[in-house]
Amino acid sequence: MENNSKAMPTILYVDDDRHNLLTLKAVFRREYNVETALSGAEGLEILASKSIDLIITDEKMPNMRGSDFLKEVFGKFSFLPAIIITGCLDQLQETPGGLLKDVVQLGKPWDGDELHHIIEELLAKSVTSYS
Repeated sequence: MENNSKAMPTILYVDDDRHNLLTLKAVFRREYNVETALSGAEGLEILASKSIDLIITDEKMPNMRGSDFLKEVFGKFSFLPAIIITGCLDQLQETPGGLLKDVVQLGKPWDGDELHHIIEELLAKSVTSYS
């Protein structure tokens, strides 16, 4: 039996809702290694210790919004592709600063096929941009 886990890209998913974390991890368990964090602070700890290929974050979380988390991440890892999942797309588009201009915004509830397509596009773009 062949183990392909090393070849799979690793996604960091940050969301304060444990159910959402488990759902995304279950949906994509065969295509990606999914690391999960319940807060932006926990996500930053994971980034400091593991190699991550793509970040997905919820926007509305206590203590640190997803956009604020990504601003911190981009200060250290500007090459990481990212997706913000939110129920408030209009509010997110008004977020000041150019740091989030390349972040894909996805509304809730997300569709697994659509999210998979976005992830694949971002990973492909990341490989060609930074290899």
